[in-house]
Amino acid sequence: LKPFCVRAASRQVLAHAYLSPWRLGPLSSERELKALAAKKDKEQLEVARRQAVESAEAIRAQRAEALKEIPPVFQIPDSLLSHVPAAATLVDWASVLKDGDAPCKLQQTDETSAFMGCEAVQKVLMNFGSAYKKTKAFQDTGSTQSPLMAKAGKDEANGFFTKAASFEEVDVGKIVPNFHDASWVYGLTPQVGKSEVLPSASGQLRVQSLGVVQVVYVQAGPFIAAAQKVLGGDAVAVLTIDKACKMLHTMGAKDVEAFTKAGCTFWATRHSPSEVLWLPVGTIIAYRAQAATIAHGIRKAFYQRTAQGKQNLEAVAALMKNERRDAARLDAIIALF
Repeated sequence: LKPFCVRAASRQVLAHAYLSPWRLGPLSSERELKALAAKKDKEQLEVARRQAVESAEAIRAQRAEALKEIPPVFQIPDSLLSHVPAAATLVDWASVLKDGDAPCKLQQTDETSAFMGCEAVQKVLMNFGSAYKKTKAFQDTGSTQSPLMAKAGKDEANGFFTKAASFEEVDVGKIVPNFHDASWVYGLTPQVGKSEVLPSASGQLRVQSLGVVQVVYVQAGPFIAAAQKVLGGDAVAVLTIDKACKMLHTMGAKDVEAFTKAGCTFWATRHSPSEVLWLPVGTIIAYRAQAATIAHGIRKAFYQRTAQGKQNLEAVAALMKNERRDAARLDAIIALF
């Protein structure tokens, strides 16, 4: 064994070697670099979070500003619009619908309450209401729809709508398979308005389940005929479905006055829960959900056999042909009238 003094001297040499500035320098610099890198990462993360919050706030502000801009068609004075009459009973409703294309709205009745309150329909509406905002169609277009399935509200809806459709119906089953067997649940974006021709230019019965929807609509035949008088033949010759819908959506009071004088009626109503609304064949509709969070209901399509309905379909077919869209199926349906 080495003497104690020798071992102590050896430990001092080792200590001097490992604690000398030559050894401390690199270790200290490495720690400082790591600390600086961590601090920089934290600062960058904080900046990114702050930018994300600011971006989200800007998007919310932009959307809120857009919601304040009510489309012109929904600002038309009531005095220039014809308000859809409301029937209080199914008997009154039936007598109105049999009278050609007269517009009508059925107020809440025992029959509508029983339909909307049945367990199968309530379950469908609750499931749809909780899921529809997540769909891509809702995000892209502001509305979405889903077919009712067997044992999930379909039988109840078809039974109710068949009873409510007290008019002569055109059978298009050979042209549009499953047309008469389909009912749909639909959802609308709050506050954002849009205009459209109903699918395949059919008529629709709609029963609102939640939220109030502001509706303004025209029938395509008189609307296009009025456009011919007000705007001229050259403008109508290039008019398409999208352009016609946009024209309705952006109409102001003076436009409505001119078209009304030319023979077009602008119908308006507020569609409230448990009310049934009839939209005639070949309708161009502008609608805006006034609910704060969600608006949805159930609908079914029909073709009512009337002379005005045929004229409306012919007007829609002409719009399709103006943009070189295939109107063969609609022409086949028109032939059944």
